[in-house]
Amino acid sequence: MKRWTIMVYMAGDNNLSEDMVAELKGMQASMGVKDCDRNVNLVAVYDSGYFTVDTTIYRFTSSGAKKPLASCELRNSRTSVGSNSESPRLKDFVQMVANRPELNAEKYALIISGHSDGVMSKTMLRDNHPETIITLSHLGKTLKEAANSLGKNRKFDLLGFDSCLMGMLEVGYELRNAAEVMVASQGLTPAAGWPYNLVLQPLISCCGRMTALEFASSIVSQFSEYSKEFSVGGRSVNINASDLSGAEGVKKAIDGLGKFLAHVLDWQVSEGKEVSEEQAANFSVVRERILDLIHSTHYNSQTFMQEQAVDIRDFSEALESRCEQMKSEITTLTGGQFSAAAMLLWDVFSTIQHHCVKISAAADEYVVANCFSGPEYQFSKGVSVFFPWSYLAFNLIFNQYNELQFNRHGAWWKTFIERYTKHTVRPSVGAKFEVDTNFLSWVRTREERTIIDPGKLDAARQWTGRQWSGRQWTGKQWSGKGDMEEFYKLFGRFRNFPVLHDPVGCNE
Repeated sequence: MKRWTIMVYMAGDNNLSEDMVAELKGMQASMGVKDCDRNVNLVAVYDSGYFTVDTTIYRFTSSGAKKPLASCELRNSRTSVGSNSESPRLKDFVQMVANRPELNAEKYALIISGHSDGVMSKTMLRDNHPETIITLSHLGKTLKEAANSLGKNRKFDLLGFDSCLMGMLEVGYELRNAAEVMVASQGLTPAAGWPYNLVLQPLISCCGRMTALEFASSIVSQFSEYSKEFSVGGRSVNINASDLSGAEGVKKAIDGLGKFLAHVLDWQVSEGKEVSEEQAANFSVVRERILDLIHSTHYNSQTFMQEQAVDIRDFSEALESRCEQMKSEITTLTGGQFSAAAMLLWDVFSTIQHHCVKISAAADEYVVANCFSGPEYQFSKGVSVFFPWSYLAFNLIFNQYNELQFNRHGAWWKTFIERYTKHTVRPSVGAKFEVDTNFLSWVRTREERTIIDPGKLDAARQWTGRQWSGRQWTGKQWSGKGDMEEFYKLFGRFRNFPVLHDPVGCNE
């Protein structure tokens, strides 16, 4: 039995179709080491965007490294994974590999190449003929079933995403039962994808004598080393490797912070409870200071996904540091003679620091390797989490986000997001909001559904050039959550990235 079987699933029935041919050539070239196929299998399924080309499975060997690409096609394999009118079925591809004795191995890696968008499930593995996508929750179920075809209760030893925005904690948590180690990017991945002739070369050169963690770390370093040459042209990328057994630890730590912050933001005078005016004022002071603290820290943290996700390690470290600074300011301003409000603030800052330290420790266990090149991701530290700037952004993604396992096994981070974005909504005047045809601004009331004038609705539709989807018109109200139609349009970059300090960096 061979040491490794590497499976590459290429969802190319879209604008990535031509780039993926270059990736296939890179895989073919990587097998140029003499007799390397005695220890390593390399198999890829490719779904072309060209309507006359059937879905094809390639098997790359050392003897075929310099032959035409067509000669590497695995015979009698097309019908098992779909045709040119059907997307290749990921589970069937893995099943086909498992059923061929010559492709069996001690360890299995699955690399998924194509469009993806983290928790949004708007473009993941997009197929143009017919137009289809897959949600993150469905991907998790599919990968678990696919891994089981390799053996009962089996996991992929390595799961790689040659695609965008999959280095999120919610993704790792969703897939933790399908794979041991995951390689992904927190930010965007170039359309050209991974340079497979380079990222696979270390494993192939050593005849497969690598653990999953070693293989993952080598992919990270090879991709980063290759990408740094492109930073002079403005390209920014990052990539990280994660030990998925640590996903639950990071989630627990983040939920701890989310639970405490949500509690602080909900401090208020309870009905039927006698609270002095001073106590009520203290609650209000603390809540406003914490809102300002979160907002300023978020603003200065590394962000992804149209600014709606944050590097949780960068955020927590900045938050911990800022809390220490504010505690020092309290001591200086009061001369050590703390008022009730100052003492309450001090305790809140200390508790936040405690949770931030836990997040950093858990992230250390989760992130195996992390590298970046270019200025936009220079503060990336290996794992991001959904953290929108507005209540509108939260609502647009609500349905997709709510169905994730991340929010079924305790949902304190989601609870914090909802309460924080509600608290930061600017109070509106009256019960209506205006649709500005130059910007399409939505000004919501805090608790009630928004009312809109039908005439304004027509103007908004003309401005966007499309019909609204995901929400139903009921008299004078929008109903429901989860409207993804305008997410990308509404939320572009809204702030400048910091000045470049170091064009390349790694933390292994």
